[in-house]
Amino acid sequence: MNNLKQKAVLFFLSLFSWLLFSPTAYAEVRLGLTPAKVELSLAGGEGSSGEIIVVNEGSEPLEVSFYVRDYYFTDDGKIVFAEGREKRWSASRWFEVGRVSGHLSPGASIRLPYHVRVPPGAEPGSYWAVIFAEGRATGNNAPTSPLGVRVGSVVLITVPGNVIIKGEILDFHVPPIGYRQVPFAFRFLNSGNVHINLRPQIEVLRGGQIVNRTQVDEVISYPQTVREVKGYLQLENIWGLHEAVLKIEQEGSTMLYRAPFLLLPWPQLLGGLLLVSLLAWLIVPRRRKQANSRLEKHPAPTALTAEGEEAAAVRQALGISAALPLPAQRSFSRSGRADFTKTLNLLMEVIEQLRQENALLRHNLEDLSSQASNERWEKAVAESLINAETEIENVRAKAAASIERLSRESQKQLTEIENRLREKFRALLNDYKATRSEVEEFLGRLGSAGGAEDESGDN
Repeated sequence: MNNLKQKAVLFFLSLFSWLLFSPTAYAEVRLGLTPAKVELSLAGGEGSSGEIIVVNEGSEPLEVSFYVRDYYFTDDGKIVFAEGREKRWSASRWFEVGRVSGHLSPGASIRLPYHVRVPPGAEPGSYWAVIFAEGRATGNNAPTSPLGVRVGSVVLITVPGNVIIKGEILDFHVPPIGYRQVPFAFRFLNSGNVHINLRPQIEVLRGGQIVNRTQVDEVISYPQTVREVKGYLQLENIWGLHEAVLKIEQEGSTMLYRAPFLLLPWPQLLGGLLLVSLLAWLIVPRRRKQANSRLEKHPAPTALTAEGEEAAAVRQALGISAALPLPAQRSFSRSGRADFTKTLNLLMEVIEQLRQENALLRHNLEDLSSQASNERWEKAVAESLINAETEIENVRAKAAASIERLSRESQKQLTEIENRLREKFRALLNDYKATRSEVEEFLGRLGSAGGAEDESGDN
């Protein structure tokens, strides 16, 4: 009979394994595309050509179609691919692709040429679009409903001119308590008119010393949008209070944002709690059995009922309503009741200590968060005052330089006017002298002519 049961169990296990792990043929549809991102700088009226390589990385032949789409971001950061809804940054109408479809066998590749031309008069800033390659399985192994896959290459175009590169970190969040793999999230506002390639870096400090440095993957921040970035910090088994510092380089300066958090080994704490619970589960029944055996040998003169003082203490400790009946208890000896009372009091003290430590820990975390926030605001105000003083000094220096330059130019102009007046005065004086000489000569001639007439009259 036992052999028959064993054979039946083995049969059902074999059947279950065959049903669970039997191989199933699925059509694998995958497309690869390079490059994934293209950045161009083109002025109005200029154009550029390029190509995208699409590879069938799956096991089924594909019919591939190619097209260009615009996309934009909603207020909550979600990406929306739009067709026929042009925005300020739309660039799909600037593209021409060399082909609209093609056939790709497994492992084969195809080159998609494209040409983009910026229209004259385009405003300075960034524009973008995505070139999609969408494949559909057409082989014999493809299911009735064809499998599809779509990949895209993002093309970012910058029109030079009055380009504004400006952004700020809105917030940076790290959970107050974590362990090893700590999640993080931050939001970045791009308030300029050109995209920014963000290369965030997060440093974890403990006591002012760097214990971890994480380089986040490059992220594109689009103009007039808020980009949210999420990830994880892979930390070692280092307990205690830490501070995460987010760093983003931009235009020669570094933006910082700080967030304190506490690393606790909660798996070890949970394991210790489970171990204590297991030991209590193993030891308490044994102690109770031993106490019962002693009570049977030495019964107490008076029995403990369910409504006695110990029962009331149990109700108060465990929070049991007086309306609920307790099971009838066996009578205990005086030593057993004393041990029970001591154990109960010790348990209540431990629970109260844990509550106080938990409240103290939360209070310390709130104080640290408030202190970090105040320090951050004070630092920001101090930096703003320093920047304001620097701007005032720059304005004063520029004003002094302008006044000095105007004074030099005025002095130079006055000197030139004085020289021109002197030259004109000299010219007038020379003309006056020449005219005076001519007048004197003329008068001399008149005098000579008059004397001659007098002499002739007298004769």
